[in-house]
Amino acid sequence: MVSSFSSKRLGDTMDNLALGSNWAGGVAIVLFLAPLALHLVSSYLFPSTSTVINSGRAWDIFRTTAKKRFRSDAARLLQNGFEKSPDAFRILTDNGPLLVLSPRYAREVRSDDRLSLDHFIASEFHPDIPGFEPFKLILDPRNPLNTILKTSLTQALEDLSVEVADALSTALTDDSEWHEISPCQTALKLVAQMASKAFIGPEKCRDPKWHNVIITYTHNVYRAAQALHFWPKFLRPIVARFLPACQTLQAQIAEAREILEPLVAQRRADRACRAAQGKPVPSRADVIDWLEDSHGDQPYDPVAAQLLLSFAAIHGTSNLLAQALMDLCTAPDLIRDIRAEITSVLGDAGLTRAALYRLKLMDSALKESQRLAPNRLLSMGRIAQSDMHLSDGLRIPRGTTLMVSAHAMWEPEIYPDPRRYDGYRFYKLRQVPGQEGQHQLVSATEKHMGFGYGKHACPGRFFAAAEIKVALCHILLKYDLEHRGGGPPPRVWSQGIHLFPDPTARIRVRRRKEEISL
Repeated sequence: MVSSFSSKRLGDTMDNLALGSNWAGGVAIVLFLAPLALHLVSSYLFPSTSTVINSGRAWDIFRTTAKKRFRSDAARLLQNGFEKSPDAFRILTDNGPLLVLSPRYAREVRSDDRLSLDHFIASEFHPDIPGFEPFKLILDPRNPLNTILKTSLTQALEDLSVEVADALSTALTDDSEWHEISPCQTALKLVAQMASKAFIGPEKCRDPKWHNVIITYTHNVYRAAQALHFWPKFLRPIVARFLPACQTLQAQIAEAREILEPLVAQRRADRACRAAQGKPVPSRADVIDWLEDSHGDQPYDPVAAQLLLSFAAIHGTSNLLAQALMDLCTAPDLIRDIRAEITSVLGDAGLTRAALYRLKLMDSALKESQRLAPNRLLSMGRIAQSDMHLSDGLRIPRGTTLMVSAHAMWEPEIYPDPRRYDGYRFYKLRQVPGQEGQHQLVSATEKHMGFGYGKHACPGRFFAAAEIKVALCHILLKYDLEHRGGGPPPRVWSQGIHLFPDPTARIRVRRRKEEISL
């Protein structure tokens, strides 16, 4: 059961920032001008009446202390902010000033075309800096990845079960005695293999080198991006040349090219050969061929596209699966009931998309895990592309970065006893007439923004939900689970606004005889 958040540092980012004494002259100029620039920018971006939660001290040139406090204690800062200013306030994050809005604004800003998600993502992940090339696709109007995530990927579900079975035989083994596993590492392996089957097809989907690239690239992107956030934007391209984390990203992109480019070249040669012979050119049910079909003769970077897709699809999905496993270990009766639901539904229909939809109790348990431990404390990141005012007169100048708080998910008026894990919560809510569509895992509402909200809600949430459900069907039918004794259940970790399951947590599993074969 998840009842509170604990702040942990993944590593000291500042260790990456030592650049040498030859920078002294340039840095001195920056130190002189930065406070004035920061004051002018802050005065323009926010109305004078808005509250600043962690403004820092005047002598702290780059607001390093405020940024580090945000990284280590964002949850408390946000709580203090809403206590002082319930509607909106500003806060200094590790990437500059941020306007934080109450959940009551979610409906108003959810689909406003003056607020850009793409520019928000680009500001977080430095697309013009070597190592971050995949993020250039975010600002490319030809980028087909959103369409692929929303529609095409759901065509690839049939093969996921085979990959889960293969990965589980190694990750959890067939040992019928109790043994400990890491839910986080297990979930990563399962999701990486399932996603790889849908993304690059059967040729390389089980390649451990490819799995390592797509798993660690995401981790290193966050590490490098956050290290750069401590520097002014105009210095970041220069600083990046000396950051080990950025150098690691470039090496990983090169490794990804070595693995993937021969496969893409072979696919293209096969398609060209069939076309030359007048034979039909079939499109395989994977992202490689979908990208080829969508781009036609237009040049594009298939490796960058795959890395961006993996960045979006793997860690968020694996975090939810890992958290769900830990939550289920605290609720043996819920495991029993979900197992009975799986046996009943899949025994009749088999493992199909329609059957996954009918797993309503499993869906509820997953949505409850996501409610208590979403990927972020704040949602709906946007950058204003023009000056604007909200309906109550709140001024949002052009260039303002804003996010909407997700704390409606923990309000007792909305969810009674909100800090308690109740896997039946959303199952019961779906029984209320007219409420069926609002309380599914993939439903994005202002009361549950686990997948965002509005027109920019996570486009891959349908595929992610299917992956997790397929994995849980295999795990719960084939294994008994229990929490490792000797201490409280694992707590959710946090870094800045990011939340993630305890990577040190262990649970106990043992092989059981499944009621039905998958």
